[in-house]
Amino acid sequence: LNLAESDTIARFILSKHATVGPSFQPDNPKSNLMSRLHDIYLGPIQGCLYKAKGPFGIFGTRKDAIAEYVRQMQIIDGLIDGSQEGLYLCGSEVSLADATLFPSMVFANFMLPKFDVSPPLPSKIARWFREVRE
Repeated sequence: LNLAESDTIARFILSKHATVGPSFQPDNPKSNLMSRLHDIYLGPIQGCLYKAKGPFGIFGTRKDAIAEYVRQMQIIDGLIDGSQEGLYLCGSEVSLADATLFPSMVFANFMLPKFDVSPPLPSKIARWFREVRE
């Protein structure tokens, strides 16, 4: 079996090892949506935070790509229910969204201040990011 695409590979691995540890697949469509938004809109332009010059996805300038990166993080932030209980993005169970977003937020939190973006993470993502690291 040859698989392509990171989302397909991640889902295959999660289903293959579903009986070991947390499932990462709670019955929550927001987890899938957050992961897809990351993969479609954040991932392709993340190079704007480290590449010497563009283009950065469909954006010709670093400034435009960073503005879009921040906008897409705000969209994902808007999907997080700030009143829910639990440590993770979708509640008390770790999900694909947590596994997908965490590495990019490590990078964004470190790199965006270098481009005068402050605070680097939207409020609910920032709170989640802080709490899961504690």
